[in-house]
Amino acid sequence: MMAPWTISASDVTAFLGGYLIVLFVALSVAVGIFYLAELVEEHTRLTIQITKYAIGATPALHAVLLIVDRLPLVTMLVSVTAQGTYFRLLKSNFPFVSSLSEPVLTSLCAFATSQYCWYGTFTTRWADAPVDFSIGFMIVVSWLVPLTLLISVSSADAVLPHGAPSAAPSGSQRRGVVLQVLDAGRNFFKAKAKRALPQTMHQRLD
Repeated sequence: MMAPWTISASDVTAFLGGYLIVLFVALSVAVGIFYLAELVEEHTRLTIQITKYAIGATPALHAVLLIVDRLPLVTMLVSVTAQGTYFRLLKSNFPFVSSLSEPVLTSLCAFATSQYCWYGTFTTRWADAPVDFSIGFMIVVSWLVPLTLLISVSSADAVLPHGAPSAAPSGSQRRGVVLQVLDAGRNFFKAKAKRALPQTMHQRLD
C-alpha cells in the first residue's frame, strides 16, 4: 500500500518558485506588448505595409501546408478567407476604426471561425503535440496578423462628429487601444502605490 502523499517544505518552495516564474513571464509579456504598441504607434504606415506583406504571404504558406502536409482543405480555405477580411480592415481608414463597424465585426467572426477550424484540425491530427509546437504553429499561421492589428488599432469613437471622416484624431485620441488599456492599468497601480507608500516616495513614482 502506497503511503499518502504529504506536502513538504521542498514542495512549497517549488510551487512558490513556479508561481513566481509565471508572474515574471506575465510581466515580461506585458512590458513587451507595451513596447511594441509604442513602436507601432510611432511607425503606423510601416506597420500597415508590413502587415499587408504578411497577409499576402499567408496564401502561399497555406498552399504549402495543403500540398506537403495535406492539411484539411476546409481549414485552409477558412483561414485564408480570414486573412482576406484582415486585409479589408486595413483598407477601412485603419488604424482609426469603430468597434462596431462592419469590417471589424466581419474580421472578428472570421477569426473565431478560423480558430474553430484549427482547433478541430489539432484535435484530429496533432492531439498529442506539445504545447510549444501548437503555440508556435498558430502564431505564424493564424495569430500574427490579428495580434498586429490589435496592437495597431485606435478607437475612432472619440473623433468629433463634425470632423473630416479621414482626419486622424490628435493628442490623447491618437493613443492606441492597447496602449490606453495598459496606461489605465499603470495609472491604477500607481494610485494604489501612492496610497500605500509614504508621502516622500510619491515623487519617485511620478
